[in-house]
Amino acid sequence: MDLIFTSSGIQENSAAGAVIGTLAPTDPDANSTFTYELVAGDGSNDADNSLVEIVGNEVKVKSGAVIDFETNPVLNLNIQVTDNGTPGLTYTKAVTASVLNLNEAPTDLIFTSSGIQENSAAGAV
Repeated sequence: MDLIFTSSGIQENSAAGAVIGTLAPTDPDANSTFTYELVAGDGSNDADNSLVEIVGNEVKVKSGAVIDFETNPVLNLNIQVTDNGTPGLTYTKAVTASVLNLNEAPTDLIFTSSGIQENSAAGAV
C-alpha cells in the first residue's frame, strides 16, 4: 500500500475549507475503500496537523487555522490511510505542502526624522 499526496501548495491567509491537496492511495486489492486520519509522528513530520482537516480524500484548511508563509512556509503533515479489508491494512506517510507567499500590503509606516533647520530651502531633507 502507498499514499500519494498531490498539492500545488496553498496560498497564505487561505480561508477555512480551502483545499490544500488530495489523497490517492494505491492498494493491491481491487474495489477497496479508504479512510484517512492525521496521526502523531515524530514531532516534526506532524508539526502542522492541527492546521488542517481531512474531508473525504481532500486535505483542507481547518477552521481557525492561520496559514502564514512568513512564519511557516511548509506544512508538515503525517497521514494514515486504512483500507476496508478484514483486517484493515494501514499505511502512514509524512507529506509536505508549500505555503505560497502573497504580496501583502504594509500594515504600518514608521517615519523617523532628526528634524529640519528653520528657513531651509524647499525640497531639503
